[in-house]
Amino acid sequence: MIVATYCCVSIEWKMNVTELNAVALLNNISSNRVIQKCGFIQYGEIDIDGKAHLYYKLRKSEWAGK
Repeated sequence: MIVATYCCVSIEWKMNVTELNAVALLNNISSNRVIQKCGFIQYGEIDIDGKAHLYYKLRKSEWAGK
């Protein structure tokens, strides 16, 4: 899963995208771990359809330095 995400992030950066966003259900520990391991930074909690989600961002400048 992380390898696939790495490939997707690499492709997105080549398309002049400067920031990626991700969300996962608050209680979905596995998905949140994968997102964090990919370098995304948690920016808060949001409500989608009445369910709590964690909201993440990954900026090109932050990812390129890893």
